[in-house]
Amino acid sequence: MLEIVDTEGQKRITDKVVEVNGMKVTLKGYYMLDYKQYANGYKKYFDSATRIYVSIKDESILENLENRRHRPYNEYRKIVQAVMTEVGLSGTLSWSQRAGCTFCPCSPGFILKNESPKTTDFALNWNFSVVVEKSESLSNNGFITPLSAYALL
Repeated sequence: MLEIVDTEGQKRITDKVVEVNGMKVTLKGYYMLDYKQYANGYKKYFDSATRIYVSIKDESILENLENRRHRPYNEYRKIVQAVMTEVGLSGTLSWSQRAGCTFCPCSPGFILKNESPKTTDFALNWNFSVVVEKSESLSNNGFITPLSAYALL
């Protein structure tokens, strides 16, 4: 199970390391209420569904930018579901290219949809990061992206 700690008013979980299909996977998480900022300075807070982002350990910034729109999200889904089972999270995962930012595809990830969000501690307002060690099974299988094609010139 996940342990919630409070650090200077910020709720987060203690990092959890699990093994999935021979890969070391680290789960990190923090609690964050979304809000809308108004011109007069007023902030209106509201609940939002939990987000789960997957990142590859030691991936360079160029690799991240190059692969951002071509992530092997079906492979990611298997890893995230295994991690969720391991730590006791439940719900339906939905991939969204705009999980973290509705304006652009800069932060793709999974949105955790829970049928009864009020009954679990992690259904609303949590952001989780799943950090996976590099693996050939998570590569883009030779898919040439615009940046890599440009680099070949």
